[in-house]
Amino acid sequence: MDSAQQHPPAQFPRRAAVRIPVFLLWVLILGYAGFFSALSLQRHASLNTFAADLSYIDQPMWNTLHGRFLQRTLGDQQVSRVAEHFEPILLPLSFLYVLWDDVRLMLILQTLALALGALPVFWIAASVFGNEEAVRPDDRSRGEWPALAFAAAYLLFPALQAANIADLHADPFVVTPLLFAFWYAMNRRYGPMWAWSLVVMAAKETMPALTAMLGLYVIASAPGLKIALHQKGMFGGRLRAAWRGGVGQGAVLVVVSLAWFSVATFIIVGPLARQVYGTAGPIYLANRYAGFSGGLAGWLSELWNAVREPARLGYLGKLLAPVGWLALLAPEYILLGLPVLAANFLSNYPGQFSGEQHYSAPLVAVMIIAAIYGARRLMVLLQDWIPALRITAETQRAPRMIKDLRVLRASAVQFAVAPHPAWTSALKTTMGDGRWTIAAGLVSAWLLAWALGQQYQNGWTPLARFFQWPQVTAHDRLLDRFVAEIPPGAAVSATPAVHPHLAHRQKIYLFPTIADAEYVLVDVPGNTGMHPADVQSTVQRLISSGQFGIADAADGYLLLKRGAGSAALPDAFYSFARAGGRQPEYPLDVRLGEDLKLVGYDVVDDPRWRETRFRFYWQVVGTLPADTSISFQALAPDGTVADDSALRPMPALLWYPPSRWQPDDIVVIESVPWYLPRAWAPVIAVASGGRIWAPQVEASAGDMRQPVVAADGRLRLPAWGRQDGRLVSYDGPFELVEQATAQFGDGDWQVRLNAWAAPLAAAPGSNLLVSLQWQADALALRDYNVFVHLRDDAGRTIVTGDGPPTWFVPLPTSRWAGETDGNWTAHVLSLPQGLAPGAYDLVVGWYDWQTGVRLPMIGSLGNRTGDEIVLGPVTVASGVGSQPDIPCLMAPASCASQE
Repeated sequence: MDSAQQHPPAQFPRRAAVRIPVFLLWVLILGYAGFFSALSLQRHASLNTFAADLSYIDQPMWNTLHGRFLQRTLGDQQVSRVAEHFEPILLPLSFLYVLWDDVRLMLILQTLALALGALPVFWIAASVFGNEEAVRPDDRSRGEWPALAFAAAYLLFPALQAANIADLHADPFVVTPLLFAFWYAMNRRYGPMWAWSLVVMAAKETMPALTAMLGLYVIASAPGLKIALHQKGMFGGRLRAAWRGGVGQGAVLVVVSLAWFSVATFIIVGPLARQVYGTAGPIYLANRYAGFSGGLAGWLSELWNAVREPARLGYLGKLLAPVGWLALLAPEYILLGLPVLAANFLSNYPGQFSGEQHYSAPLVAVMIIAAIYGARRLMVLLQDWIPALRITAETQRAPRMIKDLRVLRASAVQFAVAPHPAWTSALKTTMGDGRWTIAAGLVSAWLLAWALGQQYQNGWTPLARFFQWPQVTAHDRLLDRFVAEIPPGAAVSATPAVHPHLAHRQKIYLFPTIADAEYVLVDVPGNTGMHPADVQSTVQRLISSGQFGIADAADGYLLLKRGAGSAALPDAFYSFARAGGRQPEYPLDVRLGEDLKLVGYDVVDDPRWRETRFRFYWQVVGTLPADTSISFQALAPDGTVADDSALRPMPALLWYPPSRWQPDDIVVIESVPWYLPRAWAPVIAVASGGRIWAPQVEASAGDMRQPVVAADGRLRLPAWGRQDGRLVSYDGPFELVEQATAQFGDGDWQVRLNAWAAPLAAAPGSNLLVSLQWQADALALRDYNVFVHLRDDAGRTIVTGDGPPTWFVPLPTSRWAGETDGNWTAHVLSLPQGLAPGAYDLVVGWYDWQTGVRLPMIGSLGNRTGDEIVLGPVTVASGVGSQPDIPCLMAPASCASQE
C-alpha cells in the first residue's frame, strides 16, 4: 500500500448551510428595514412629510394607475411629472397601489430597496477579500467577516439614511440596482449586469451617466485587453478576443447609456420643461448650473469658487468619512460616481451638497465599492508589515489535538492524527493566514469606528446625537377624521403637511391655490408654508365671499366645502390653543396683572437645522380686558431683536385672542419656528389700555434660571445658547473669559470691571460681540452708558459701540446695587466692510449720557488714572470666523447661530 493509501488526504467536513456572517448580515438588513420603515411611517403619521417631495411623486404614480400618465397638480394646472424628471421606474411601482392604496406602501418599499443593498455589498466585499492568495479557496468565511463590516458601514452611512427619510424619490431606488450591476460586472456575468443597469437607467434621466461609467469599468477590467494592447504579435486576434471577453459589452453599455441620457434629458424632459416652466432646457440644469453658461472662462471661475467653499469640501468629507477614508486608496473606483458627484458638488442649490437629502444616495454605493478595494490594498500592505506566524519543529513532529471551528461544527469533536504531510500543510496554511486575519481585523475595526463616529455626528438612528423620535399627537391622529369626510374623487386644496394624506386623487392643490377645489383643508397651527396672518385672511376671504362654508372644524383643522356649511367657527376649533392635559417642560408661577398667570413654557428645537419655537402656557384667573395683547420677542445679548411676534404672529393669538379666553382655562400659544442667534432670551409682555402689566416674580435664593423683570416692565425668561449643536443654559459668554481689574467712579457711584470676553479675531463686515462683567458696590443715582471703541495703532477710533448697559434687556445703572457675581453686559461693534486688516485696540469706559462726561478710572491708591481701559488687541483679517455651513446656506437667517 502506498503512502497515499495509508494516509489519505485530510478533508475538512462540510460546513453548516448557514454561516454566522451571513446570518448576521440578514439580522442587519432586517433590523435596518424594520427601524427605518417604522421611522418613515412615524414621520408621516406625525405630519412630518410634505407635498414636496412626497405628494409630488406619489400623486403622479397614483394617477398613472388610473390612466393619467404621470400627471400631477402644479399650481392650478395638471402637468406631467416628466416636465421635471423622466423616471420610468415609477411606472411599475405605481401598480403596487393595487395591493395597498396608500402612500405608506412606497415609504416601506423605499426602505426595503435601500436595506437590500447590504446584500451585494456583502457579496462584493467577500469576493474581493476572499480572493486574496493568503486565504484558502474553500474558506469563504475569511472574506465574509470583513465583508460583514462593510455591510454594516453601508447601513450606517448617514447619506443613505437621510435619503431614506427625505420623503419619496427615485434616487434611493438606484442604490441597490447599481450595486448588483457592479457585482455581476466584476464577475463578468453580463446578462444580469444589463438587467440591473437598465433598472438604474430607468430611475431618472441623469442616472444613465452612472451606467456609462460602469461600462468604462467593464472595458478597463476586461481580461486580455492589456495583453492585446501591449503585445505586437497576434494583435488583431487578441483584440477580438478581448472584445468578446468584455470590451464589447462595456462599449455597448457606454453607448446605450449616453444615448438614453441624451434622449431622456434633452428630447423628453427638455421640451416639456420649456412648456411648463418656460426654461431654456431641463429645469434643474437651467436653474442650478446657470453660472456654467459663460464659456470656458465661466466654467473655470465657477469651478474655482466651488472648490474654495468649505461647505462643498465638507460634503466630500461626509462621503469619505463614513467609510474611514478607505475609498481614497482606490480613487479609480470613485470615478464610477463622478457624474453625480460633480453634479452635486457644483450645483448652486445647497441641498445637493448637504448630504442631508436624497441627492447623495447613488454615491453611497460608489463610496462603498471604492472603500472595499481600498481596504484590500491596505490589508495587503498591513499583511507585509505584520510579523509572520511560524510553526515550530516540535509542532510538526509531535502528534497533537487540532481544534478548528470549521472542523468541530457545533460540538467539540477531537481528531487525533499521526504526523502527516497533508495535516501539516493544513496547519501551516491556517497559521500563515494569521497575518491576513489580523490585517482584516484592523481594517474592519478602523472602518466601523469611522462609521459609528459619523453615525453619531450626522446619522438618523438612536446612535446619532441629534436623533429625535417623532411624536404622534392627538392632533395628528385627528386628521383621519377630516380625510374621511372628503369624497375620494373630489378636488382638494390642502396645506403642505396635510397634502400627502390626500394626494391619491386626480387633483390636489397646494393651499392657498384653490382653482376648482371642492374642499379646502387647512391645519392652522401646523406647517402651512405661509405667514400666519395670510392663512387667516385667505380663509376669511373664502368664507366671507360665500364660495365656501365650514363643513367641519376641530383642534385647529378647518375643512371648507364649496357652497355649503356654516360661516361660524365652532368652539371645538379652538382646542388646539388649550392645554388639554399637556404640562410645560419648564414650570413657572408668574402673575401678570390680576387675571393672568404664566405657568410654564417649552423650548422646541431642531438642532440639525437650528430652528426653534416656543410654547407658553397661560392660566386665566379672571376675565381679560378686550384689548389685552400678548407679545413675544427673542433678544440677543446686546438687545437686538432676533424674533418678534409682531413679524411672525402666533397662530393661536390670531384665531383665539386673549379677550376670548375663559376663566380657569390653560391656554397654550406657540410661536412660528425660526432661526435664532447663538445666544438669546425670550421676553414676554402683556398689555392693555396702553400699559404693560407688571410681572410678579417670586425670587428664589440662588436660582440663576428664574425669570427677571426688565427695567421696561417686560418679563425676561432664562437665556439659552447653542453649544455643540444643542441648546444649553446661557449664563455668560462662550468665548474665553479674560480677567480684568479696573474701577470707574465718582463720588456718587463706583463700578468695577471683573472680566471680559471677545473674539480674538474678526473679519471686515462682521459684528464683534464684546461681553463685559461689572460689579457695582452701591446704588447709582443716575444712568450711565458704556463706550466700547476699536482704535488703530495711530490712536484713531475706527468703530464705536456706545450705549446703555444691556444683557438681553436694558440694565440701567440706577438699578444696580451690590450684585455678588456682577452683571454681564453685551455690546456689538459693526466692523466696516472695507476695514483694513491689522491689530486694533479694544477700549472700554463709562460716561454720563446726558452730559457726555466720562467717569474717571480709579487706581489702587484711590488716584485717578485716566478714563478708559485698553482690554487687548483684536485682529481684523479677511476669512476669519466661521464659513457658512449647510444650514446657513439653506436659510441665511440661521447663520447667526453658527458655531
